[in-house]
Amino acid sequence: MMKGPLRLLDESLSLCDDLGPYLLDQSNFLVVAMMGLQGVGKSCLASLLVDPTINIHKSRSCMFRPESLEQVMSACHGTNGIEIYITAERLMILDCQPLLSSSIMDRLITQEKKFTSDYK
Repeated sequence: MMKGPLRLLDESLSLCDDLGPYLLDQSNFLVVAMMGLQGVGKSCLASLLVDPTINIHKSRSCMFRPESLEQVMSACHGTNGIEIYITAERLMILDCQPLLSSSIMDRLITQEKKFTSDYK
């Protein structure tokens, strides 16, 4: 049983965590991916799929952290990359970073300046 979501892919789409121990016991999974624009409720919906009894207004009780008020006010995204959680019922929930987000584009532009020419 997972204690919390794991990072599957980071912002640069590199594989992060090893999910082997969670995937070896079972072979039949239902995969649900949350995709959409920034601030539409992907993380809240993913948290409700994990536990329908949680109070989504209390972000500490959510499995996938929704955007904080500071992030909403500064137009900064909350989820980076793709996070995954596997329930006991073999439901695999993926929470993705926002599509077409200006804060992700800004982050990519600032990181691109830090890379050397060998990396490009």
